Amino acid sequence: MNKLEKEAIETVRSFWRLNSLRGNKNYLKALEMLHPNFMGFGSTRIENYQNAEIFKKSLKKEFSENPEGFSFSFPWIDSKQISEEIVQVCAHISFDVNTSTGILPIDLLRFSCLLVKVGSSFKIIQIHGSKPEELGVENELWPGSLKPKLYDNISILFTDFVGFTEMSSQLSPELLVEELNELFYHFDLISASHDILKIKTIGDAYMAVSGFLKQDDDHARSAICASLEMQAYLKEKNLHSALTWKMRTGVHSGPVVGGLIGRSSRVFDIWGDNVNIASRIESNGGVGQINISQSTYEMLKDDPDFKFESRGKIEAKGKGEIEMYFVSKA
Repeated sequence: MNKLEKEAIETVRSFWRLNSLRGNKNYLKALEMLHPNFMGFGSTRIENYQNAEIFKKSLKKEFSENPEGFSFSFPWIDSKQISEEIVQVCAHISFDVNTSTGILPIDLLRFSCLLVKVGSSFKIIQIHGSKPEELGVENELWPGSLKPKLYDNISILFTDFVGFTEMSSQLSPELLVEELNELFYHFDLISASHDILKIKTIGDAYMAVSGFLKQDDDHARSAICASLEMQAYLKEKNLHSALTWKMRTGVHSGPVVGGLIGRSSRVFDIWGDNVNIASRIESNGGVGQINISQSTYEMLKDDPDFKFESRGKIEAKGKGEIEMYFVSKA
């Protein structure tokens, strides 16, 4: 990142910092500018409240009782120089409000803006906001409440880079983070194109769930299609890169519990034994292969677009023997 890009990022940070000093009313205006359909708080989404007006009144009451309780942070922010004078900044910005019962997330927004260098300062000439993914699930989140829920119709996708520990010891931290950022950025695009929700990254591991954003019986198929595209992207990237990345992918289908965790900067996460099984399916896979469980196989075995290779029962750490299959395009 060059000096101009760093200056542009600081300008964007200052823009929101200045709004914070002007009070909550300006924040709400900013939210409405970026998000015409802004209705309430959530995690990577806008809640679809049946009683939206009641919620807005509740939110307004919280603001009046906690005038300094509105805050923001940047979970992710990056820049790209377009020309000698223009820089594009893309970011995720998370809004929170302090209530009498704790910190609640207002919204997580994606936005990009173009900045033009005029003399010694930048001028923001364009701001584009995009609606976060809607989980498509009902979640009774009212101020002070948090109710995790059982989801029984999902597929969990894990990826992991083989030889990452050795590679990380040979690369500079800056180059390593740059590479991971590029890889996971493309994985995010692939996931979004299949209505798959990324849950998180843990080091070099990528975890996503199919069946939240689009609730239908095709969640296993969507997860496999996304996995195939991720492996294809990695293969293409290796052809034009000095670094060679090797990846295992695993998919398992089954019920999990999902909800928001934490008191501040809360994020949506999932729990349950099936999450552990999905992780074991991935770790027992092969380089460049997509390894799936019996439950995922049963949902896809009659799909003419895929072919399957039975691997029999394989010992998985802490889980005993698990029936596994490699899946590929037919």
